[in-house]
Amino acid sequence: MTRSSTDKLGSVHYVPILPLRRTELKLRPETLLLFRLAGILEALRDTVCIDEVDLLGAHAKDALTGLVLVDHNKLTASLQNLGPVVERIVDHHEDQGLYEKVTGGNRDIAFAADAEGFDALYSSAQQKQSGISRVPSLSSNSSTAGGRALVASTCTLVAERYLSNPDLLCPAVAMLLLGVVLLDSVCLDASAGKVTSRDEAVAKALAAGLAGRSDREWKSEQALYRDLSGAKFDQGWWQSLEVNEALGLDYKSFAASLQTRQALRFGMSSVLVALHDLLCKVSGVESVLERFASSRGVELLVLMSLVMPAGGAKDGGIQRTLAVYASCPVLARTLATLLLTPETEAGDLLLELWPRPEWGDRERCNEGGDREQRLWCFKQGNVQASRKQVEPILRRLLEDNEGILFPK
Repeated sequence: MTRSSTDKLGSVHYVPILPLRRTELKLRPETLLLFRLAGILEALRDTVCIDEVDLLGAHAKDALTGLVLVDHNKLTASLQNLGPVVERIVDHHEDQGLYEKVTGGNRDIAFAADAEGFDALYSSAQQKQSGISRVPSLSSNSSTAGGRALVASTCTLVAERYLSNPDLLCPAVAMLLLGVVLLDSVCLDASAGKVTSRDEAVAKALAAGLAGRSDREWKSEQALYRDLSGAKFDQGWWQSLEVNEALGLDYKSFAASLQTRQALRFGMSSVLVALHDLLCKVSGVESVLERFASSRGVELLVLMSLVMPAGGAKDGGIQRTLAVYASCPVLARTLATLLLTPETEAGDLLLELWPRPEWGDRERCNEGGDREQRLWCFKQGNVQASRKQVEPILRRLLEDNEGILFPK
């Protein structure tokens, strides 16, 4: 969200900006459905997408006087020069420690940087095999080895502010907030390991305000979640996408700070279709991934796949897979080895080497592929670890093993 300079009347204009291109908006079926259920589908035409505004140009003309970061606390590389105008952060990811002038109530980052997730133990068989007696756990409230998220959704934080000033909360906004909270918390399902008491309190308050209103398509929290998740996880829809469309739909870029070379930029794409089904749609998988990574300006590309059973998390059967692609085979192979090393933070992800799409069997997979392999696929045993948990683990793995990953 941006804050522009004041006009002649002294008013400050706040402009929400969607961090995606206009053409990508149509590729968000759950978003389109949620706006329709809220009765404001036509309002999407009036939204501003990131490709429709020149933030750097506005800043150069002193027309941009402030930025509010929502659901992230680090500007993308292309916008990093706007750091001086960041004035507020509302987020639930690990604090990157940037924009030090943003403090107090203006720095609302619902993430506890502690190690309360270290309490779980491997089973005795795993301990005996690895020789490790304690490992980090991701099983409680979206924990990572470096801390834990205090809410499942940034919309919980936004809703808390609205609920403290209820006169500002209209039914349409309440529906939008509730829908996202339910999606992010898997319908407040504790077995998914994401929901907190704050999410539950917000959802209850928002639902109470919507109940009984005839001007909204409101039935129940469960019905709303079922409709939205059905649209979000529709396998037929996902299968209809081109690989580039699927990878770009929920893509974020990050950077690992290194000592002996420039920062390594890496991208992470989250998809809701089986990874093998997606990548088998094209021939020359590595060439397709190379072009996508190059178009995004990253050296390393991580793909994360989540397939949810029809009945939701309570039915079990959640499947997560992870793939790592690098244009440099040495980087790809070395990183794959580190990800499979239980002594590292990545050990908590419980990764298992998995066949590449074109192999179709386990035999070659277990042989470790070939020396020039640039794509490595894994089955992820810890299904509670999403990108929010995997990204800081991967970033620290890159930063702590620079000498191994980038030998002189």
